[in-house]
Amino acid sequence: MLESMGRTRRVCAFWTVCSLALVSRVGARGISLREAEQMALERNPQIAAASASLDSARAGITRARATILPSLAATAGYTWNAELPVVVMPPPVGAVSIGEKHNYSLALTARQPVFLGFAGVTGVRMAETALQSSQLRLESTTQTVIASVREAYLAAVLSRMLVTVNEQAVAQAESSLALVQRRADVGSASRFDLLRARVQVATLRPNLTSARSNRDLADGRLRLAIGVGERDPITPSDTLAVFVSEWAKVPLDSLRLIARERRTEIRQLDIGEQITNDAVTLSRSAYYPTVAAFATSQWEAQRPSLRVSSGDFRRVSMLGLQLNWTFWDSWKTPATVQMARVGVRQLNLFRQLATDGISLEVEAAFHGLHEAELNLATGLETVNQAAEALRLASVMYGEGGNTQLDVISAQLALTSARTQYAQALYNYHVAHIRMEKALGLTRASQD
Repeated sequence: MLESMGRTRRVCAFWTVCSLALVSRVGARGISLREAEQMALERNPQIAAASASLDSARAGITRARATILPSLAATAGYTWNAELPVVVMPPPVGAVSIGEKHNYSLALTARQPVFLGFAGVTGVRMAETALQSSQLRLESTTQTVIASVREAYLAAVLSRMLVTVNEQAVAQAESSLALVQRRADVGSASRFDLLRARVQVATLRPNLTSARSNRDLADGRLRLAIGVGERDPITPSDTLAVFVSEWAKVPLDSLRLIARERRTEIRQLDIGEQITNDAVTLSRSAYYPTVAAFATSQWEAQRPSLRVSSGDFRRVSMLGLQLNWTFWDSWKTPATVQMARVGVRQLNLFRQLATDGISLEVEAAFHGLHEAELNLATGLETVNQAAEALRLASVMYGEGGNTQLDVISAQLALTSARTQYAQALYNYHVAHIRMEKALGLTRASQD
């Protein structure tokens, strides 16, 4: 993807200086962008949560299938009759007590659903669809995390470039101060020039301190995006290389078509449509009866005392069909069906909103990429011109051809140009990342 754009020797010198900003601090471990992405895949809590949801969806399929498969249950019971049941017989027999004080029972029942009003197969299909949705959710989360890690990584690289720019500015100001000091010692520079040079150094040093603080904050944001703690200090080891984005020349309409095909949100809505339609079928299943086949073997024993043996039990076996049909549930089922149908209409509205939102996101990424490309093309030339202007101003001041104010102005212009170019290069990288995310094409870097 990365492709050299061919620059002058001054460009190479500029990048050599900027690369010095990427030297890791003492105790920090330098990692590449690919390493940062792989660490995020292993440690980021959002990805871990999405993976857990995927495992839950797999378990949901097993649970849904269990509703249409046979079940086997065992029961055991004990009853103590405080007063024995009485049967009244015709005279002269009269009332007769039956049974014993202590009753034992064991039962084994097998049950196989035969018809569940279409709820069984619909539930399995919904569980399988939910698994697909969880897989897409994990993919979407992974893309979001990878994009955020890349932006955080590039921000950390940018913060080091800005530290270098400010270090260069301070070094230039100190060099200029030394020159003015030498001239003042021989009487060729005024006390005002000397004071102004000292003020310039004092003004630039807080900017360097702020840049170093921003570097530390950028490292913290990178650790947060990856999912590592403060006890694992890391710093970026890659540079912001110049490259040409493959999406810079693709028409906007083509980019929108790619996004509609690849964005996980659109694919999730397609799956969501199937789920909501199945939800309607599932809710309508309450209108139908349910039928189940069963087989039961039961062992019972009655004893006048607690002591019981295996020979006391008598077995009873049964086979049969059981039908349940709710004819009236106070409008519960019609209300449930209506709610499911409303869900279908809501999904159609969400689909339109999502499609429009993705189209707008792609358009914003398209314009952002072209704007960053233009700024990057003009930024380097500005740096070269500002560097040449500072050189000329310094030479002319040494020869007495201009004032110290001209040198300070040239220094400030060069610092501003370098800062803007570093920001433009960062913006171009970020614009490319956001374009890939808008298209649904974000993938972790490979070897």
